[in-house]
Amino acid sequence: MRRYILFILPLMLSCCTKKISVNTEILNEEILNQSQECVIDTLDVNDSLYLGARSFWVYKDSILIVLRNNPQNDSYIEFRNLKSQDLIAKYFNHGNGRGELLSANVDMNDNLLFVNDFVKSQFAFVDIDSVITNPNYSPIITKNVVTTSPTVVPFKDGFIVENPYCFSDESLNINQGIEQGIQRFIQIEPDAKEFELPTQEYEYYTRAVAVDGRIIRNNNTEQIVYAYFGPSVIEFYDNDLNIQKRIEGPKKMDIKYRTFSVTGMQQPMVVYNEKVPYSYLGYCCDERYVYLMYIGDFYKDDSDLMKMKTYILKFDWNGTFKKSYRVGMYLCSISKGNDDDTFYATGFTKNGEHVLLKLN
Repeated sequence: MRRYILFILPLMLSCCTKKISVNTEILNEEILNQSQECVIDTLDVNDSLYLGARSFWVYKDSILIVLRNNPQNDSYIEFRNLKSQDLIAKYFNHGNGRGELLSANVDMNDNLLFVNDFVKSQFAFVDIDSVITNPNYSPIITKNVVTTSPTVVPFKDGFIVENPYCFSDESLNINQGIEQGIQRFIQIEPDAKEFELPTQEYEYYTRAVAVDGRIIRNNNTEQIVYAYFGPSVIEFYDNDLNIQKRIEGPKKMDIKYRTFSVTGMQQPMVVYNEKVPYSYLGYCCDERYVYLMYIGDFYKDDSDLMKMKTYILKFDWNGTFKKSYRVGMYLCSISKGNDDDTFYATGFTKNGEHVLLKLN
C-alpha cells in the first residue's frame, strides 16, 4: 500500500495545472554594492591535508572536516582537530562494496552533513556532534529510490528530493513549474524500496536544469529553503512544504534555454543554451540564519572561475534579507564561525590547489 501512495502522490500533483500566486520579492543589486568586505586569511594547515582535498568545513571553530576527491585507498570524509590536525574519525571508503561510495557530494547543514553518492544512488546523514562524542558512531548508508534526483535531505520521518520535472520558462512556453501547481519537492517514505516518477504526465524532460539547486533544512523547525544554482532565485517553504516567499535577484541574469530531441525519449530535453549560469553555489546555516554563496555570473570554462567573485547573503528562515558580505575570489564551500561576521571557506591558490581560508 505504501508503494502505491508513493507513486500516486506525484501523479496527482503533476496533473494539477491551476495557476497559483507566489509571494515574490525583488532583491536589488544595490545590496551587493553595499556588501561588507571580508578580510581573507589562509589558515596554518599541514600541507599534506591539501593533497587530494576538494572542500573544507569548520564546525564550532574547532573541528576541521575534509572532503577528499575520489580517494582510491582511503575515506572520503575526515574529521580532525582544527588546532592540532589530529585525526578524530573518517568515514566512507571509496569503492563499490557494501558501505562504500563511488562519489560524494557533501553539504554541511548546521550540525549535519548531507552526503550524496549520485553514482550509486545512495546517501547518508552524518551527525557531527555524534562524531565528536561517540567513537563508535557509524552513519548509515541508504539507497536513493529517486535515481534522477541525486540530492536527498531528511524531512520529518522521511526524505525529500528535487522534482526533476518542476520547471517553467516563458520563452519556450514550458509550464510545469510551481506556478502551475507542480511541487518543487518529492517526499519519500523512510522505508521506500522503489519509486517511479509519472514521466508521461510531463511534456518536457527538465532534469538538466531542475535538479541543480541547494535544499537547506532548519534542523529545529523543519522549514526548507531552496536556492537555485542557475537562476538568481530563492524559495522559502514552511514545514509542510508550502511555499511562503520567492526572492529574485540581486542580479538580473538573461538565461537562455534550448530544447532538443533524444533518440528513444518521447519528451524534448531542456538544457542551458551555451552559457551556464552560476547563482547560488553553496551555503551554511544555523537555527537562526541561512548564509548563501552567490555569484550571479556565467560559466564557459574553468578560466572563468578565477575571475568570479563570491558574495555571502544572509537571510532569516522566513526570507528576510539581513546582510551581504563580499569576498574577492571564487569559493566552493563555506561554514560559519562562532562570531557573527566570521566564516571558514574553501578557496583556490593560483595553481588551482584547494585551501582552507578564514573570512573576517
